[in-house]
Amino acid sequence: MSILFVSNSGESLPIALRLKKEGTKATVYLHDPRYRRNYKGMVPTVGIGSLKDVLKKADLVVFDISRIN
Repeated sequence: MSILFVSNSGESLPIALRLKKEGTKATVYLHDPRYRRNYKGMVPTVGIGSLKDVLKKADLVVFDISRIN
């Protein structure tokens, strides 16, 4: 199973890390570039350029955006 997390600032990091440890392929797209370093090396991240391809392959997409900056 492949899960894509779409987040503004990374609120779903603990969930993505847990799923990754359990063997699920978790990928994160961060809307706000100021928070991208929080995920560096922990969970694979995607940029806006490859987001469309990752969306096509994802079994589940989780949005944790409460507001857009």
